[in-house]
Amino acid sequence: MTVPNPVGAAVDDATAGAPRLRMEPAAFLALDRACADVIDRLTEARTAAESLAAHSPWGLGEDNPRLWTASALVRIFREKAAEGPNNAATTLDAYRTTAEQLRTLLTTARDHLLRTDAEFARAFRELDQTSA
Repeated sequence: MTVPNPVGAAVDDATAGAPRLRMEPAAFLALDRACADVIDRLTEARTAAESLAAHSPWGLGEDNPRLWTASALVRIFREKAAEGPNNAATTLDAYRTTAEQLRTLLTTARDHLLRTDAEFARAFRELDQTSA
């Protein structure tokens, strides 16, 4: 089954030099909710990465001086989770910031349309009330 791609047509139109953008109230609501969900999930994932970095003991034998590779492995896991360069926590923060910026952009566009387009405002408020 083929899933329609509404963005694909817009990209094709823009590439052809005829960009078009339709403002659908339902799409604004769906995008806002999707952004909120992504932000929440990224926040949870970051918390999990920090928890992973702080976890102790790992149970790999890291406390045994003869198993020096176990302590090295734990150190690597901690660095990748939240403590070292290019770690998961920092990367997840960057993704969350991008999602927050996208949500702000969409909210700003929506608010402008609510002030300037009566039909959009009516349809948006109707959808927002029925989906709450």
